[in-house]
Amino acid sequence: MKKKTTIISILVLSVIVVVETFALVNIQQNNNNAIATLDDEIITQKQLTNQLDSKEKKRLADKLINDKIIDLEIDTLNLKSPSEEEMLKQLPYIQLFDSSKKTLADEQTKEFVKEYIHVKELAKKYTLNDEKFKKFIEDERNFNGDYLIKIQEISGNHQQLSKIEDSLKQAKDINSIIKNNSLDIKEKNIFSLTNEYNQDFSQSKVGDYLHVMDEHHGSGHKIIIITNINKSDETIFNLKENKEEILNVYMSKNYFQERLDVLNVLKMKHKIKYAIKE
Repeated sequence: MKKKTTIISILVLSVIVVVETFALVNIQQNNNNAIATLDDEIITQKQLTNQLDSKEKKRLADKLINDKIIDLEIDTLNLKSPSEEEMLKQLPYIQLFDSSKKTLADEQTKEFVKEYIHVKELAKKYTLNDEKFKKFIEDERNFNGDYLIKIQEISGNHQQLSKIEDSLKQAKDINSIIKNNSLDIKEKNIFSLTNEYNQDFSQSKVGDYLHVMDEHHGSGHKIIIITNINKSDETIFNLKENKEEILNVYMSKNYFQERLDVLNVLKMKHKIKYAIKE
């Protein structure tokens, strides 16, 4: 009986040795797998791994930890997965800083939009406040100007717009010229200082007009007529009346900084130890 038991034990040990040897051979083979060639020289997986210095490993570890911290907080607060309607609403703001995010049909874009919305909710809870918004509004106003200006933009050729310009000089009605020539007319809101026409409208009055070249069509012309002027603080930069839109624009310009600020707050809730030496 003892002899039989010994034989079985030897067989089991032999199988274990074979399996471990096979595993070691596989690891060695994987390490020697070619990831690229340069002329006749092979660059292996092992060479790549050896090149990953401790700083790079720390950076990758940080990314994994940060993603996990965000996910844990989403679960803790029981934040719901955003609806497609919510994601479609936020997508244009994301495109302001990342034009590669084109459609929710792309899975990577969809996942990014989901996290963006969750980070926005976490920022509202932990890091955003009116002081941040007021500083943001002040910077935006200094850059864009003190006024939000409503305009009519009339597009046409030089001859057509010259007729309109002559009528404006004589304070005549221009609607018949627009109708008879089937001219394209649009209404827009622009900032007084920074705008698509590269013009400073800070001193303009209602009724003022400007004849400009169409930058997108070399032979095209436009006439800009100012129809209304409001102080930007009373309209688009009114924190009390327009807070949600200000928040959306703020996040589109400060998303990565807000994500970092949120993480700095959340890390205080966790114990993090690194086994990687820098």
